[in-house]
Amino acid sequence: MIFEQVPKQARINVLLHDYTVVGDKDEVTGKLSLKWKERMKSGVRSLNKRIGNVKMNQLIQELDDENYAAFAETALTYYDGLYEKHIKNATGSGNGVGERISQMIDVVVDEHCVDVDGVAVGQQILDVLR
Repeated sequence: MIFEQVPKQARINVLLHDYTVVGDKDEVTGKLSLKWKERMKSGVRSLNKRIGNVKMNQLIQELDDENYAAFAETALTYYDGLYEKHIKNATGSGNGVGERISQMIDVVVDEHCVDVDGVAVGQQILDVLR
C-alpha cells in the first residue's frame, strides 16, 4: 500500500482546480453556476449525520461566500480523519482495531510544493518501490 503525503496547500490547490476551474460556469458572469453550488451544497448536506450541523453550516457558508479555498480546507479535515481511520483498519470499518496485512510505503511530496505534478509524484513512487 502506498501512502502519499502531500502538503496541504497543494491538496487544496488540486481541489480548487478539480472543483472550481472545471466546474459549471454561468454563461453571463463566468462564475460558478448556481446549479453547481446547489449540487455542492447537496453533497455537504448528505454528510450532516457525520459532520454535524456546525461543520455543515460552515461549509455551506464558505460556498455562499465563494471562499472555495476555505471550503476545500474544511472538507479536507473531514476526509483526512475518515481516511486515517480507514487505513488503520483491515476491514475498512473505521474502528481502528484492525491491521493491514500489506506493508505501508510512505511517499513524501516536497513540503514546499503548492501544486501536484502527477508525473513527478509518479516518479517518486517508482523511486521508492525500487
